[in-house]
Amino acid sequence: MRFLFLPRLLIIFLIGYGLLNLVPIFSFEKIPTIANPLYGLILFIFLSGFLINEAMRRNKTLYVSVALELSRTRRMAHIVENMNAHASWKKTVREAVILYLQSNDFTDDKKSDASFHVMTHEIYAFEPKTEKDRILFEELLCLTREVSFQRQELVHSLSSPISPYTWTVFLFVGLISIFLLFLIRDNSLLASLYTYFVTIMVFLIGDLLLQLTQLSTSQKEAYQNMYAENAKRIEQE
Repeated sequence: MRFLFLPRLLIIFLIGYGLLNLVPIFSFEKIPTIANPLYGLILFIFLSGFLINEAMRRNKTLYVSVALELSRTRRMAHIVENMNAHASWKKTVREAVILYLQSNDFTDDKKSDASFHVMTHEIYAFEPKTEKDRILFEELLCLTREVSFQRQELVHSLSSPISPYTWTVFLFVGLISIFLLFLIRDNSLLASLYTYFVTIMVFLIGDLLLQLTQLSTSQKEAYQNMYAENAKRIEQE
């Protein structure tokens, strides 16, 4: 379960307060222009915006992939029911589709591999005899390919959109900006408040990005419930 919002927020404010009181005041009157913390903060904001956008795009892709896969599998079950195939084959494919939906596990995306292979094996083994079956079978194959594609999109979306190297750069830029800010801080109240709130902002952005790149337990359960509900709908039809 994700760490609750308020405790995280409190910890970030305490970190900012602790740094403000523990880091000594250097009061450098002059620093090289290149060491101006404003440059680092601008770079940090642009980098944060890019990474947050990537994380949000990943989450949207995940939702769309799940929705498309559910609609395609339901359509597959409907097509199979309308084919003039042997009843045992239709039952086997229908059960394979239901088993595939029930086996989806967002904590381990490989658990559904076996059931997916069983489903596709049963579908590919069919040989249409009538013109109607050939037309429906072509559509069934197209849907199977689409489900396979959505599975790849799903697996890709479940992985973090930010690599460890990118995280390192992100943290380095943020921490360097904070360090330079403390370096030029003086004894004035305005400087202390500015340093405090900018430090909090950097940590809040980092926390936001961390939350966007990780699926919570409740989110995973919600997606798995969508698959389970879809399987129940097919069973009842």
